Amino acid sequence: MNKIKDMNNIAVMISEQLNLRVKEMNQISYGVLANTYVRQALLFLNGYNYDNVNSRIYLDAYDMITDNLFTISLPFPDIDRVNVFTDQNIFFSNKYFNNSSAIITERLLARVKPRDMPIDNNAEFILVGPHLDEWVEYNRPIVFSLQRIVKGSQGIIGLIEVQSKYEIINELCNIDNNGSGRIYIIDKQNNIIYPFTKTARDRIGFYLKWSEKNKHKNNDNVVANIYDDYTKTKQVVASKYSDYTGWTVIYALPETFITRPIYRVLGFFIVIGILGALLSFFIAYIIASYIYTPLRQLKHKVENFDYHSFSFKDNDINYNFSKADEEIALLNNTFDTMAQKLKKSVEETIQTRSKIQKSYYKILQSQINPHFLYNTISIISIMGRKLGDKKIPDICKKLTYLLKYSSDINEDYATVLEEKDNLSSYLGLLKYRFEHRLEYAIQIDPRLDNYLLPRMTLQPFVENCFKHGLYGMKEAIKIQVEGRVLDQGWEIVIQDNGSGIREDVLANINESIALYHHSDTLLDDNQQRKTNGLGVLNTFIRLRILFGDRLTFKIGNRPEGGTEVVIRIKNE
Repeated sequence: MNKIKDMNNIAVMISEQLNLRVKEMNQISYGVLANTYVRQALLFLNGYNYDNVNSRIYLDAYDMITDNLFTISLPFPDIDRVNVFTDQNIFFSNKYFNNSSAIITERLLARVKPRDMPIDNNAEFILVGPHLDEWVEYNRPIVFSLQRIVKGSQGIIGLIEVQSKYEIINELCNIDNNGSGRIYIIDKQNNIIYPFTKTARDRIGFYLKWSEKNKHKNNDNVVANIYDDYTKTKQVVASKYSDYTGWTVIYALPETFITRPIYRVLGFFIVIGILGALLSFFIAYIIASYIYTPLRQLKHKVENFDYHSFSFKDNDINYNFSKADEEIALLNNTFDTMAQKLKKSVEETIQTRSKIQKSYYKILQSQINPHFLYNTISIISIMGRKLGDKKIPDICKKLTYLLKYSSDINEDYATVLEEKDNLSSYLGLLKYRFEHRLEYAIQIDPRLDNYLLPRMTLQPFVENCFKHGLYGMKEAIKIQVEGRVLDQGWEIVIQDNGSGIREDVLANINESIALYHHSDTLLDDNQQRKTNGLGVLNTFIRLRILFGDRLTFKIGNRPEGGTEVVIRIKNE
């Protein structure tokens, strides 16, 4: 029974690792889908004639899409290619391709059409099984793909395709050191995902029939004895179905592999009977020790494995099995190999998530409120007509500093002094716009000048003062920014006298902050829409990544009116 349990555990672990890989691919597709520049380019190209490849619209869209695809895919070495197709089958990729447009179109139409993709209202993506990379002329690698429809107001405007290296599946399934067991992966339509060979369907035929009969059990792990028509042998089969991928992992071992130790025990007892009653007790004792001890050791080893830390609870567990116990030794080696690969995969997944977050926030940092730029340019245009106005050079100086600071995405962090100077330029420009309607003061202790903050931390909170505070204001809006050194740390407080943040908006912000604080997970689509670019939530996340549990963050409405934001950092 322990061997069957181990088979079941292996099927479950392979299925979970496939889920992690597909979730990583899905996260990348989310990143492309949420990218403002990619969606804007696809909207421009909606219904566009591909023959006019020299037009400014196409060339600008090509640069915009390919540059952003390269940035999004850069942290993921296992991702082979990220492609984007328009509704007219115009092709963009993060990697170079050397096929003609005619070949690309022909191969695309032969495999998938964005408008003809089957869309399940309950499915956010579809998986395409192993295939050769169409966009490479020679030595084409084997890949599998995740595809996601991009919808606009008028319907489908494009398709996102994330290709992953098929080697990942090979590595996950290569855990049977002895070669006695076989692993198969099939999708809902009984298409073969693994192995990707010409003879795979002949070998897996009887498994497909068995899987079809047991589809009603797919939500649970299924273990059964079936007859293999290909090898003419009985097989013990364990399977695991994934609701997320729609794939079923099947792990099969010959029945003799399970029953061989039992026959060995029976043979030993026959010998004992022949030798005589006087030796029976002694021989029985030796055989019992010979058989039971390794089994007990292996059972103890499996029970002491911690599936959360991927290590053994008892560090002294180190059993050596003799060559005669080859079946038990095989299971032991397989289990050790599985545990090592699983631990490595989890570590890689954690590192990948960190890379996703860093890439995501670099993209966020590169964005700037276009309305602010339009308003500032409008001011410069009006004042430029007044020759000899000394305000124009000051406006240009502040605007130049602001643009240079906000566009520097190569640096993740800035000093408090740099943030202060950027905020001074920003408020100085707004002072020209609002004149006597705006009063502000920035008072930050010089001892904080060299402390680090995520770049573009203070400005988003001040932007919110104007977004939420100007509504219904008759008096001048007053903004106060203070930085203080505390006994056990330091803090920055931002206050305004506006109308405050609506209670429903404030509740959503605090709810999302609490969710991220407890799970440290990326925001989903709904939460991302609530952030509105460089908003409160994304600024909090960047602060959390830098300071961890040292951060105390509060946002709320003041009793006397207006909003207050408190960023407090404890000393290490």
